[in-house]
Amino acid sequence: MLIQHHFPLLLKTVGIFLTVALLISVSVVIDYKSGIKKAHQRSEPILSHNIRKSITKTLHYFTFLAFGGMFDFFIILILYAYGNNTKMILPYASMLFGFIIICIEYRSVKEKAGDKLRNQMPDLLQLLQHPNFRAMLNEALKKAQEPQKPKPPTTPATTSSRKRSRKNEE
Repeated sequence: MLIQHHFPLLLKTVGIFLTVALLISVSVVIDYKSGIKKAHQRSEPILSHNIRKSITKTLHYFTFLAFGGMFDFFIILILYAYGNNTKMILPYASMLFGFIIICIEYRSVKEKAGDKLRNQMPDLLQLLQHPNFRAMLNEALKKAQEPQKPKPPTTPATTSSRKRSRKNEE
């Protein structure tokens, strides 16, 4: 009886929740596209690792939204338990959580490619301040200055002739 009486309100609440989820999905896609554009601006390769990070981030967002939905359900139960028979129960927590997520995505989209590089500068400063930085740098320079031995070409003809010469040696 309770569900039948309040079905239109329940349908409206679920519709709002699904609209928030759809808006989050759209904001994640926009952020993903802008991330690809920024990677091209910085001449960075597009790796599957970055795509996995984006999927994980999206799953975290929807987990956060699911908790908002649980809070809303709990609030509705409390209101009905205390006899508050209001006609306007909205998923306030879900809307708030969705707004927070969309603001995070908006900030990510608005961040310029150059700003991303500036945010990575503290890592470079930490590397420069590392106590063994000079030793690591000297070692890397020595390796770079060592002449590289050219590898002989490995064609099928040379490979089979090597096998024959090994058999002759045995």
